[in-house]
Amino acid sequence: MKLVEPILSFQAEIEAIRRDLHAHPELSWREDRTSDAVVAALQDGRLRRVLAGWSPTVPGLFLYYASRRHMRPALRAFIDCLLDRDLEDGASGTAPG
Repeated sequence: MKLVEPILSFQAEIEAIRRDLHAHPELSWREDRTSDAVVAALQDGRLRRVLAGWSPTVPGLFLYYASRRHMRPALRAFIDCLLDRDLEDGASGTAPG
């Protein structure tokens, strides 16, 4: 499947959506307007999902830390904060270490 042509055919729509999203920034974890805009664009055909097999929808958080060193305390605290938020929203998650 050639990806360049389909992406270029949606370039004007993608730019308009990007400009709109940047004009209305939202806080992390509270992207309601952004989500609504993307869903609407997918539903009315202004956007199309490509490489769907590479972006599965799964519940919970997935974090990858590639290091041979021990995890720094700040990163551990950040991961714990994300897990706490995730669990508050009703999802289940576990973290090693």
